[in-house]
Amino acid sequence: LLGSNFKSEADNTISYLVKNQYNDGSWANSNALQIPNANDIFPSKNAFPIATFGMNVRAKEFNRLFTTSTILNSLSIYDQKYHSSTLK
Repeated sequence: LLGSNFKSEADNTISYLVKNQYNDGSWANSNALQIPNANDIFPSKNAFPIATFGMNVRAKEFNRLFTTSTILNSLSIYDQKYHSSTLK
């Protein structure tokens, strides 16, 4: 039962992504580009503020590359796991 719920949610997510994909193949960018100071050994423990420049900030990514590559990687992993002809 848990597996079918996950698969249903994953399929809904994929449908959402396909519907919101731009004509150039990318998706809307976000403030997910975290730019830590080079001396920060554990940047994931900080809640960086949104800003357009500087260190220890979250900024809009350039040309929507991070969001697009993350989505494509996730879709590829999902496809390999659930739609591969060599399902385990």
